[in-house]
Amino acid sequence: MILDQADALCAKRRTQLTHLDALPQAIFHEMFAHTDASDILGEHLQAIETGISLSCEARGAASGEWGILKLSAVTHGIFRAEENKAFLGDPAQLRRAEVHRDDILMTRKNTPELVGHVALVQEEVTHLALPDLVFRLRLRDTLDPFYFQTLMMSPHMRRAVRKIAGGAAASMSNISGARLRTLPIAVADITKQRGFAKTCEGIRTQRDAVAIGVRQADALFSSLQSRAFRGEL
Repeated sequence: MILDQADALCAKRRTQLTHLDALPQAIFHEMFAHTDASDILGEHLQAIETGISLSCEARGAASGEWGILKLSAVTHGIFRAEENKAFLGDPAQLRRAEVHRDDILMTRKNTPELVGHVALVQEEVTHLALPDLVFRLRLRDTLDPFYFQTLMMSPHMRRAVRKIAGGAAASMSNISGARLRTLPIAVADITKQRGFAKTCEGIRTQRDAVAIGVRQADALFSSLQSRAFRGEL
């Protein structure tokens, strides 16, 4: 009975997380559905930076070690710092590709369904570097980072990104920096963009709290499960 209750708690927290993840897109659609894609992305970019390709360990980086992000750190539009591979070489090689808070990251190579996913680094990170399969986009002040990330993960922009992706293999697609610059995008008034970002700040705070609750519920369930197997419940 107690295991069922713990499992139900885990499911409830995950459902809450799913709803909170979907809410910014719903608000975005409400505010910007009729904004025309009359701009070109390259006009709003300072730079497109690429990561590096170095041999890594199969495991993730331990405390104090450097890690190079995996594609899964950006996939689905949520930055996951824990998705990395340990790098045991000279860290000086990683400095130009080091990840920082407020970076905007985009997968440049992946399956057609996942290529071009964009995530915003909203936390302090250390000892992490970009792989060569991920772009870092430097925006001009005409684009709010959170507006841009939400825009790029919207259904119509996902379709547009897939159209500019090339690649010989059917299972993998690749986006060049040159083609990315030609992408038509809808750029709303910057004041309205920032208003959207402000509206979503509370959602992000709530999501972080729920994510902690998910981890705690999972840990509780695992602990209870272990005790049940040992006959302690």
